[in-house]
Order: sequence, then C-alpha cells, then structure tokens
Amino acid sequence: VWAGGTTTYTVRVTNAGPSPVTGAVLTDPAVAGLTKTGVACSSAAGNLCTAAPDIADLEGAGVTLPTLAKDAFYEIEVAVTVDATSGTVTNTATVAPPPGTTDPDLDDNTADDTDDVGPVADLSVTKDDGRTSVPAGGTTTYTVRVTNAGPSPVTGAVLTDPAVAGLTKTGVACSSKAGNVCPPTPPPAAPTIAELESGFALPTLAKDAFYELEVTAKVDATSGTVTNTAMVVPPEGTADPNAAGEVVHDTDTIPEIHSWLDGLPLTGSQTALLVAVAFPLLALGLGLRRIARRRG
Repeated sequence: VWAGGTTTYTVRVTNAGPSPVTGAVLTDPAVAGLTKTGVACSSAAGNLCTAAPDIADLEGAGVTLPTLAKDAFYEIEVAVTVDATSGTVTNTATVAPPPGTTDPDLDDNTADDTDDVGPVADLSVTKDDGRTSVPAGGTTTYTVRVTNAGPSPVTGAVLTDPAVAGLTKTGVACSSKAGNVCPPTPPPAAPTIAELESGFALPTLAKDAFYELEVTAKVDATSGTVTNTAMVVPPEGTADPNAAGEVVHDTDTIPEIHSWLDGLPLTGSQTALLVAVAFPLLALGLGLRRIARRRG
C-alpha cells in the first residue's frame, strides 16, 4: 500500500460446522497507520450479510453475526486510508463463538493482513530569476526551490539543472531563506556546478520542507531567448502522485542592441558614404580644436 493511499480489506467469517451457530461476534479493531472509512456487505453469492455494520461497532464491542449454517459465510468489505508514511501496517480481524458453542480450532479465529507502506512524496520544483529579459553579456541569478508536499519524507531526490545554450553557470549557493534545508554553510554544502548539471542527490526533506539554491549565470546569447530548466526526480521506491510539478522552465528575452545608424533609411552604399564623410570631418574638427587651443 502507498502512504496516503487507500485499500480495501475483504473480511469473511465461515462456519465449517458441524452445527449451525447464531451470535458469533466479529471484531476488526482500530490499528495504528490505518483509518477505516467505510464498511459494506460484499456482493459474493451466498453472502449472509444484508446490512453492513458500523465502523464503531466493528472496532468496539464487535458485530453480532446472524445464524450461519454449516459452510455458510458472512463477508464484508472494509475500506481504509493509509495514514502511515513508512514501515508496515497490519490489520486484524477476530471472530469469537457465542457462549455455549465450542470451537475445536481457535487458531483460525484470528487473521492478520500485513502490507509494506510505500513512501509517497509530492515533489515540486520552481525556478525564477525575477525578470523577463536579460542583456547579452550580462548576468542573472535564478532561485531554484524543491518542495516536498508529502505525505512521506523523502531522502535522495535528484535535482538537475542542465547546461543550456546561451547561458554559462558561474556559481551555485544555498539561499539564506529561513527554513532552507540547504544552509549557507556546510554541512551540507551547495552542489558544484558540475554536480548540479549532472544531477545532485538532495538531503532528507520532511513533509513541507524545501531545498533552495541561487544559481548565477552569464548570458552568452546575443539575441532571441534563453530558457533555463530545472527538474527533480524522486528516489527509487518513492511514488510521486503529481509528476507534472517535477520540471520547470524559465525563459527570458534578450533585447536587441541597435546603433544610431539603425533607424536611418540608408542603403549599404549610402551608409558607407556617410561613414567615409563623417570620419574626415570629425578628424578636421579635432584638428581645429587643437589649433584654437594653441592660439589661445
């Protein structure tokens, strides 16, 4: 069974005889790690259960069963929620004969069902540099956060922030956010750039805990957009009910850089002519300034 999930137990009481029995008492007590949510008579052919018992009766003093002839049975289905987040859960049912009735084999009057509890961790990752555009040749810092919504704690989830075209990571540090499982100083230290780009195993994240990094990058692209991605994967043996939250992207636009000539409606030859004329005039102006200073 999975932590936070559900399961249904089928409980059957059978009378192997030789005498019929009336008033046997069935109990299915409350146990740690499981919460009963419903009881119903099963649809099995021949079932003598016609009205399902209450959970309180089943867990308390017990349910008094109707007359069971030889080989007759009484069967119910008990739905439960798995509250345990790890380990095992064991559910037990017991039937006791009424006073005055002898049961020659009491060994089968109690039955147990034990299941391993598979951990479930609803992991999510966010990534944001707080802007929608970045300048070519500039830098930006992404905040990357992994959160475990539970219900189980998780150890060894893998966070990856792969290398992408147009960006070069220059540093990785734990953020100073209160409660961050990645503290600014070791242990544990922030991953290296190489570790983060290939995949880094996170420390234990309890329910609602988070791990947050600040990743600095240089913008190598000169136009278009740059998209940075982060993803988190649960460790083997841990289920994630919401895999859609495990990958996130942050995309920024790189503004185009225009020179003062870009807005002029000039052909290529006209631009060349303008440059050819402008530079000598500029040089002449500088020369005249020097002469004027000497005379002054």
